[in-house]
Amino acid sequence: PKVYNHLITKMNVDVTVITIRWFLCLFIKVLPLESTLRFLDVFFLEGNKMLFRFGLTIFKVFEKELLSTNSDEEVITLLNHLPLFASNADYLLEVAFDSNWIGKFSEKKIHELRETELIALN
Repeated sequence: PKVYNHLITKMNVDVTVITIRWFLCLFIKVLPLESTLRFLDVFFLEGNKMLFRFGLTIFKVFEKELLSTNSDEEVITLLNHLPLFASNADYLLEVAFDSNWIGKFSEKKIHELRETELIALN
């Protein structure tokens, strides 16, 4: 919520400019190799929900840096470069699966949110 309020509500940054690359490329060349391989392991096991879980994890891991930004250029630069420093794959997975933070993340919930956003776009 803090990052959302800062980036979206306060600064009106369109983070899809960056996150679309994360999702389309399955975080390949976004995360360091070990972290990418660990992501792919859980992605093939858990499915599409891991795209969102890891995307949110990057925002959580780099929350402090993102909250210190003052312009959309700074945000875009950070989101382009910071994930390369997410070299602790164990920590990324720990955060991604922390039930106190994200909680349950079902395919059904993703589908519902996707439908809501599609309706809002039309």
